[in-house]
Amino acid sequence: MAAGQGTRMKSKKPKVLHDLLGRPMGLWPVYAALDAGAQKVVVVQSPDKPLEDLLPDGAVAVVQPAANGTGGAVQAASEHIDPQAPVVVLSGDVPLVSAEAIRELVGAHSGEVTMATTKLDDPAGYGRVVRRPDGSVEKVVETKADGDASHAELRIDEVNTGIYVFDGAFLQATLPNLTADNAQGELYLPQVLDDARSVHAHVVAARSRSASCSRG
Repeated sequence: MAAGQGTRMKSKKPKVLHDLLGRPMGLWPVYAALDAGAQKVVVVQSPDKPLEDLLPDGAVAVVQPAANGTGGAVQAASEHIDPQAPVVVLSGDVPLVSAEAIRELVGAHSGEVTMATTKLDDPAGYGRVVRRPDGSVEKVVETKADGDASHAELRIDEVNTGIYVFDGAFLQATLPNLTADNAQGELYLPQVLDDARSVHAHVVAARSRSASCSRG
C-alpha cells in the first residue's frame, strides 16, 4: 500500500518517494517481498502514480482512486488476489521490513488472518491490538481520531504494524463488507477481523521483533 500522501511529513513530495539510502522509501517493501519469494507484487498508489515508472520486474501498479483508508487500498488491488494463495499486505512507509520477517510471518500463517504486532513504549497514533482472555486477537482499534478507542484501549501497548497474511479466498469475500463507520470515515482493513470472528476463524497475531511500523 503506497497511496498515502504523507501530510505529516510536511513535504510536497509523496511520502513513498522520499529517498532512503539511495532508494525511494516505497520501494524497500517491494524488494523485500520479491526477495521473500512473492509470485506477484501489487503496488497500490495514488492517482499521481509516483512509483509506476520505478517498479522492478515482478511488480505491477494499481491506483487507489480515493484516499479512503487501508481497506480501500486493498480493495483497489482486489482483482489481483488469488483465492488459492496467501496474500501478504505491507505498507509503503515501512521500509525496514525484511524478506526474513515476511517469510517468518507466512510460515506462521494459520487460518484466515495472521498479523504482525509489536509492543511500544509510546504507542500513540497506532492501532491497538485487543486480545481475548485466551490470547487470541479480538480486534484492532484505530486511534487516529477521537472516538474510535476507549480510554482502556488507549492504555494497550501492543500495536498493529500493518503487516498481514490473509487467506486469499477469505480476503476476497470480506473486502466488500468494509464500512466507513468510524471517526475518520475511512475503510479500515482490520475490520475484516469482524468477519473472521463471525465465522469462528482462527486469527493469530505473531508478535514480531523484526518488523517495524511507522506513523507516516
